[in-house]
Amino acid sequence: MAISLPLLSLNHISRVVKDVQASIDFYVNVLGFIEIKRPSSFDFEGAWLFNYGIGIHLIEGTPEPRSRVLNAKADHLSFQSDSLPAVEERLRRMGVPFIKATVDEGGIRVTQVFMHTPDYETIEICNCDCLPVVPLSGNLCGKALSKEDLGVCRPRVDLASPATSQQLQVQQKLVG
Repeated sequence: MAISLPLLSLNHISRVVKDVQASIDFYVNVLGFIEIKRPSSFDFEGAWLFNYGIGIHLIEGTPEPRSRVLNAKADHLSFQSDSLPAVEERLRRMGVPFIKATVDEGGIRVTQVFMHTPDYETIEICNCDCLPVVPLSGNLCGKALSKEDLGVCRPRVDLASPATSQQLQVQQKLVG
């Protein structure tokens, strides 16, 4: 059995974007991120955003060409929601085009909403946590799991939580 790296969590993803401000507006106004301080020593334009326990690092540049057609099978970044009807209503009010898809598995229905960022990266919002996490190898989160353990590695993180607030305070101290 291979020994995995001693990882704790996903820290951030980076996205090359054509227009940093347009991307900030999307991630802040549509997805609910907040802009946070980034190191001033960087010699390129960009922005750092944070929420839901994850950072989004925007880097100004020339993004890879992407299809302008929404496709549920495209590479995407997915966010969890417990109110897809509210998500759909808000997207309609904001004029953000989206498509819907569903996955039916063992009597469980997952609803997915897909939209594009300003650079045509695909974003999914779903109720995917209703699907059980069933490891094929019997090992997840560094231990063998029983049926009772399924889902223990899927904490929900929000900006208002004390742990997230503490992460932001530590990051603020690190970057000055």
